[in-house]
Amino acid sequence: MTAKDRHILKIVEYIGNWDNNFPSRTKMAEICGVKQDTLRKHFTLEEYAEIESKGLELRKKNSAKQRGAVYKSMLKEAKGGNVPAQKEFLDRTEGKVTEKREVTGKDGKKLKVEHSLDESWKELLEAVTGDNTDELPNDNDHQK
Repeated sequence: MTAKDRHILKIVEYIGNWDNNFPSRTKMAEICGVKQDTLRKHFTLEEYAEIESKGLELRKKNSAKQRGAVYKSMLKEAKGGNVPAQKEFLDRTEGKVTEKREVTGKDGKKLKVEHSLDESWKELLEAVTGDNTDELPNDNDHQK
């Protein structure tokens, strides 16, 4: 096992422990017994993100007992008539209810959308599309 692999394992195990706070980069170096500069040499930002993700997956797997205690407490509150606890319990166990919102202009008419692009966006738009106008396409443009 390489030093890098040992560092990954130590950090993942640390994050995976429910009793530990989520570590900073400084704490990660401390966990591995190295300086922070050493970890920076070993890991890219993408690799840090992957290590953190693996640790969080392990934490979730290892936290069934703790989550059970939270749900039990939440359920007790919900059964006692605590409306926010009822909502939270149902959101977590059955999924949040999706909300649909319709936005209209005055008296239910269509909204008028105004926008403009600053010069840097116009330059980017022209480089990508060959057009730097800030005109939005209308329904007639889609029918062509």
